[in-house]
Amino acid sequence: MVEIVDKTAQAGFGTRFGSLGQVEAVIIHHTAGGGSVDGVISTFKERGLPAQYVLDQNGTIYKTLPDGAKGQQILASQSGASRAGLNNSNTIGIEIIGANDAAKPAAQVAAARINFRPQALKS
Repeated sequence: MVEIVDKTAQAGFGTRFGSLGQVEAVIIHHTAGGGSVDGVISTFKERGLPAQYVLDQNGTIYKTLPDGAKGQQILASQSGASRAGLNNSNTIGIEIIGANDAAKPAAQVAAARINFRPQALKS
């Protein structure tokens, strides 16, 4: 597995949103542009909507919430997820730094495959 860089103190959310339950799915968003982990954390703070992880273009993974902490990756308005029984209590959120769904640098894809497969998320 790739080392995960802890940015939970910088993000500052702690367990504000409660505890994560049994993980059923991973919700992936992209930043709709370039940027840096610091910029993503700043946006998380501005909006009050953090995900558990940020995946940089070079493959570095940053943890932005403590282990077992619930994120805010699914909004109530995302009815497709809620119809599928998914919510912030049973999903892990990953924010990928990238312009769009097609922007997938090889290092990013490799890090995601190694670290975010179902077996890795059960710990």
